[in-house]
Amino acid sequence: EDDIICLAVSFMMVQSMRFTITGTLPSKLGLYHKQETETAQTEGLYVMGVLSAVMMVVAAMGMSRSRVKNLVVGTFSMGFAWAFLFATRSLFDSWSFLQSRKISPLTIEGRIVLAMTLSLFACMIIVILDRFEDNLHDDADDIHKALKNIITGLSILIGFTWEHTFDGCVEAISSLFSDPLAIKLFLTFLIVLIVVPAWRKYILAKVVHLEKARREQKEAMDGDSTGRPDGSSSEEESSTKLLC
Repeated sequence: EDDIICLAVSFMMVQSMRFTITGTLPSKLGLYHKQETETAQTEGLYVMGVLSAVMMVVAAMGMSRSRVKNLVVGTFSMGFAWAFLFATRSLFDSWSFLQSRKISPLTIEGRIVLAMTLSLFACMIIVILDRFEDNLHDDADDIHKALKNIITGLSILIGFTWEHTFDGCVEAISSLFSDPLAIKLFLTFLIVLIVVPAWRKYILAKVVHLEKARREQKEAMDGDSTGRPDGSSSEEESSTKLLC
């Protein structure tokens, strides 16, 4: 529920910014029909993406833990991803090297190049930030939170770029048939059948394992801070009650 709210609000926020820059409202898919309109928004969207990342870090470090905080941080994280996606798309539209080879974001090849470029960029930044975080002291909680949210925003950017590519592939394949809506529905279910089992087996299982390890580490640290091993507190309290 919160993710859907963040997704909708961030998309509308970026669309409003694009309308403010160009004076033309994008389509429901966030696209323009004229190349001149696409290329006029590049710098403004990159600035908006950086500002969204800054606001995301400020909200994560400054606001108290609540649902409102999660919504604000999630909205700015996705706003950063949307802004960088559309900004890089408009940059590719104006790149003469790609135009001479007829590779633009309007083609499947162009969308794949766009997704691979942004994915490579995001992965490089994530690796650098992860190495930097590993060298921090354990008491630097604010910096850990900031880096975690920046990495989350970059991860969302990777997801959006490949969703953009898959959407173009579905559009291209469905246009070859007499009933494109039925083909889109069929391809959607096919993608779900392929992706969800793999996500559940590898990604979700890994997340659950890491969460369990994090809880066990936190419980162990809490036990050490009281001068007793983990689990000894409850055992000693129950023993005291029995002796009484």
